[in-house]
Amino acid sequence: MLALEWIGQQAVLAIGSTGERRPIDPVLVGLLARLGEWAAREELRQEGIDISVDSLDTLVQLGVLETSPGENRATACGWHPFDLDVLQIQSIGGVAPRTKPPPPPFRPAFEGRRIELPRGALPAMTLAEALSRRRSLRRYGARPLSLADVGVLLEHAARVVAIQTDSNLGEIVYRPYAAAGARSELELYVMANRIEHVVPGLYHYEAREHRMIHIRAHDKGGAALNAWLNDAMGQTRKGEPQLVLVIAAVLERLFWKYGRFGLTLAYQDVGCLYQTLYLLATALGLSPCAVGAGRARETAKWLGVDELTETPIGYFVVGVPEADLA
Repeated sequence: MLALEWIGQQAVLAIGSTGERRPIDPVLVGLLARLGEWAAREELRQEGIDISVDSLDTLVQLGVLETSPGENRATACGWHPFDLDVLQIQSIGGVAPRTKPPPPPFRPAFEGRRIELPRGALPAMTLAEALSRRRSLRRYGARPLSLADVGVLLEHAARVVAIQTDSNLGEIVYRPYAAAGARSELELYVMANRIEHVVPGLYHYEAREHRMIHIRAHDKGGAALNAWLNDAMGQTRKGEPQLVLVIAAVLERLFWKYGRFGLTLAYQDVGCLYQTLYLLATALGLSPCAVGAGRARETAKWLGVDELTETPIGYFVVGVPEADLA
């Protein structure tokens, strides 16, 4: 992916696949605008676009231009340029220059009623058994989810296990799931549909204190999110899930250390959290299901956060199994 920007009177070409930013001759702006279809250099010259062979060779080396017509391999394999850009950012990797102090690893607390969550031991199921039984289940019973199960699930999946302070990196926060640089960029929100002793609505999970803070009662925004998740889970869904975890990423915490590589790392961290939640929910005898699609803008508005500073990037549904009639 290419981005063209002007810094003063200088045109700068940013190349997404490599992270390079190169000053370019303004003639290239006309060239890039013109090349929606194949053209020979002589044709371009006749149209008033006179560019040297060396400049064309440089653009070919950078992957901006191709030398002969033919089917683009990336397009043939189903790649969209934006997706390919995100993939290739992994090759940049490394550490970003740090010009300011590290951002705090915890968001400011919401003002609302606090619910202290129960703690408990892990169920007596081996890891091998949990792995073999793990399934995405989309059929839910009618009874409420116990607050004890919610507490155990969040305690062993997402609580803060330890905090270390580093003179350069600031607070390093360890959670049960693997996370890039222990930057703790993921924030969890609980949409409680039917949980024992809990008023239906939206809550924020405070991982240090292992508690939930009430944000708002169930409203049209929550109903819309439930309806969208039901559609996303497809025809195999039956009943309404008791709980939905909305996973948001405070990407600044990753960008500060890893730069543009941070978005890729955030998606990987969500995958680690998903698997941790799956195994715990399986061991607890619950019905878990990760939902890959997302409506970040609408969800952020409902959460009451800025989608650019705290971006919803994952959803995880948990319910009581349909066959559970206890």
